[in-house]
Amino acid sequence: MTFSPTSNNQITVWLSSPTCQDAHDALLGRLIAIRSRFIGPKDNPSQIVRGNLGEFIAMRVAETVIPSNQTFAPNAINPLNSASISGLDLTYLFFHQTDENLDLAFIQEVKTTGQSSLAYADNLIVDYGKLFGTNINFTLESRLQAISSSLEIERKLPALVQRVLKLGATSPQACSKIRLVPTMVHERNGTEPFTKMVAIRQAIASKGWHPSTIEAWAIALTDLDDRLTRLARGHK
Repeated sequence: MTFSPTSNNQITVWLSSPTCQDAHDALLGRLIAIRSRFIGPKDNPSQIVRGNLGEFIAMRVAETVIPSNQTFAPNAINPLNSASISGLDLTYLFFHQTDENLDLAFIQEVKTTGQSSLAYADNLIVDYGKLFGTNINFTLESRLQAISSSLEIERKLPALVQRVLKLGATSPQACSKIRLVPTMVHERNGTEPFTKMVAIRQAIASKGWHPSTIEAWAIALTDLDDRLTRLARGHK
């Protein structure tokens, strides 16, 4: 993947390297490889498809650095689907070979915005707030339960069920085995991603998460809105 990271105080800004077109070509090549059904040459992607493509981009970057034995990416694996499947955007499970106490879950929520203000990314704070919110359908416990059921029923890995359930906790402060990766896929020109992600990370930490468990990402592409349209159409 043609993105290179620059990290500072658990904020990582990913810039395409050597050019944004190189990253675009690599992403398009992967969409072709997974047999994506592109939209028409004059059609425009819906907001749902744009969001799904943002998750797809985030997943492609994450594959290079996040350790994972099992990945759950309901929308990123079919990004041109006109519907969005509810649940966590991206979850990566790491199961240590010899010590279950070292198991980890990485939860990556993604927001995609071509606006220079980057204000839409503030919704990441809302998404992570749901993990210990009042709606039981969105809590960490219910999300881990759904993942464990998928491992048992769909992936035929019943031995991992209890290990997944043990990753959870009753409060953000107790979540020693959860890592949060709030991610913004954004327009590169005229934006200040570092400042925005510092604020988002601080806001999430203020809900009780230990700062060491949060690494915020910003993934930048020039002409993002146009690129998302071209990717959806299957165009270079």
